[in-house]
Amino acid sequence: MNIIENKSKYIWFSFFKNVMWIKNIDYKFNTFFAEKKKNNDEYNLYFTYSEKEILNSSLHNLIFIIKNFEEYFFNLNQFIIKEILEKINLEEFKKNVENKPNSEFLRKIWFLLEKILKIEIKFSSEFIVKKSYINILNDEIFIVFDNSRDNSWIISTEQCSRDRKFKIIDNSLWEFGKFNPIIIKQKLNKNIFETDFNKNLENINSEFDKEIIEKAVNYLYTKETKWSLEIEWEHFHQSKNRWFLKLISNIPIKEKLEKNDIIDFYNLIYNDNKLDYRKEQNYIGSWNWMMWENIIEYIPPKSEDLEELMNELIKFYNKNKKSLNPIILASILSIFFVLIHPFLDWNWRTSRFLFQYSLLNSWIWIIWDKKVILPVSAYIQLNKSEYYKNLENISSNLLDFIKFDENQNWEIEVINQTKNIYLNLDFTEISNYFYKVLDNSINIDYKKELEYISTFYKIYSFIDENYNIISNNISFIAKNIISNNWILSISKRKVLEKKWIENNILEEIQNKVKKDFY
Repeated sequence: MNIIENKSKYIWFSFFKNVMWIKNIDYKFNTFFAEKKKNNDEYNLYFTYSEKEILNSSLHNLIFIIKNFEEYFFNLNQFIIKEILEKINLEEFKKNVENKPNSEFLRKIWFLLEKILKIEIKFSSEFIVKKSYINILNDEIFIVFDNSRDNSWIISTEQCSRDRKFKIIDNSLWEFGKFNPIIIKQKLNKNIFETDFNKNLENINSEFDKEIIEKAVNYLYTKETKWSLEIEWEHFHQSKNRWFLKLISNIPIKEKLEKNDIIDFYNLIYNDNKLDYRKEQNYIGSWNWMMWENIIEYIPPKSEDLEELMNELIKFYNKNKKSLNPIILASILSIFFVLIHPFLDWNWRTSRFLFQYSLLNSWIWIIWDKKVILPVSAYIQLNKSEYYKNLENISSNLLDFIKFDENQNWEIEVINQTKNIYLNLDFTEISNYFYKVLDNSINIDYKKELEYISTFYKIYSFIDENYNIISNNISFIAKNIISNNWILSISKRKVLEKKWIENNILEEIQNKVKKDFY
């Protein structure tokens, strides 16, 4: 028996090894505990109230959870919800419904039992639910995705099916065993919907000449390529990265994304000739030299589940492309891709390319008649721990559901079925994170790039007009003055002195530039 005291105003939930923390909630019960069954991964759920009353009925527990913690219940993996429903004693449930046919929470559970378990519950006597229709999901908490209609996203109750038997409006639109990402409206940064990034770009560009903007835009592609490599600890090298630079400079605008597109993108990025997704099991881990053991941190799905999972992702993307907020859509496409790791290597950079692809296919950012990408990888690289923390928020509990064996060569074999584990993950915080990345990329990185290029060419023109110095040396002087806090360092002066530029000339240039352009 594992008893968790509620000393810090948080409650610990543990549904079938799915662990989550609910913080800063001050309800009347003091203790929650879970009893693990022998030789089984399941848990019996109990709550201890302040009066020390224990509710050991699965039905009563479920009513309590849906009533008070709806956000967390519907955030569980589908197969966990299914197993929780299977624990309910149907005879006990029917008696409760017959006694209280208008109960909102009993009606929700009744609806879920029939929809998810695919059963029809027959009662001893007929009755009619007399209350008004209610939504199965609280639309003040959740954003609802529609996987049953093309080009629908957040839907009104008028679009949803109404079940007269339960008086339930099915705004969940779940298809059990299908990809249903979760977005919790209450936690979503509302600026995702309110910020007009195109307007921000127009306002920034209005401060600079067209020539400066064109030079900045051209550099964005090189910058994204460079930083995307450095996230994975690779050094920028022109020959190694020409494929990625070529592809990201010519992101195609397509009506639909298809499997062959993703494989082609991968092959173009890495100059490879893959024909399909991986056929082997991969994992993410590290080696503990002190303990001489392999630390497994994350395991993607089995290779035989990849085709169906990727098809679900592509289907979701195509159906929601024209209506779903571009940041949320790009976040889901990019992060779900990296979570299932469809290739043995280089999934991370491919996922960031897909983020750019999705944005450009939803928001076509045009600057002086040229579509552009924004260097999101620069912010990610400079704030790498924040990037991985947001990934871990989604992936940290998934390993608990994977059963695997590891051989003496540290190769692993996943034993259980993995597809359902990845189907309804919460993408709220990662969407907030990518909003922050884009906001920073436009309002800070892009603007700084314009300011840098504008200042560089002002300094370049000043030196070129007033001193007899060749072009390469002018560029060297301008770059180093700007990057070194408007001071030309002693080491750089020595380099220039070897090129027959006297120190007194350099001192004069430094002082005039600092006075006129700082």
